[in-house]
Amino acid sequence: MTVTGFLVPTAIFGRFFILSEGNGLKKIRQALADATATLPASGIFADATLTATTFVTWAAWDARQHEVKRWWLIYPATFGVGISFGAPLYLLLREYALGERVGIRAA
Repeated sequence: MTVTGFLVPTAIFGRFFILSEGNGLKKIRQALADATATLPASGIFADATLTATTFVTWAAWDARQHEVKRWWLIYPATFGVGISFGAPLYLLLREYALGERVGIRAA
């Protein structure tokens, strides 16, 4: 899921940035404008933003409870790629941490 969660949004956003005109900042502004151009799009954008914010807030707390190493990677993963990448990545890191606590080493 982590790989799929990275590849799908990256392919979609990559295509947008390749096909759109202008410099990097103009492309980012256009992507945000398109994401909020209609009420349904705005609703989906708001939902994804709230979901991502809630997730990273919980994960920061959970990482301290379970001593998850490199948990901070979820911030760029979630807000740079998407919740579909950040959430599975954190759960993978969490499983590694829980495995180490009981003496199971990650391959």
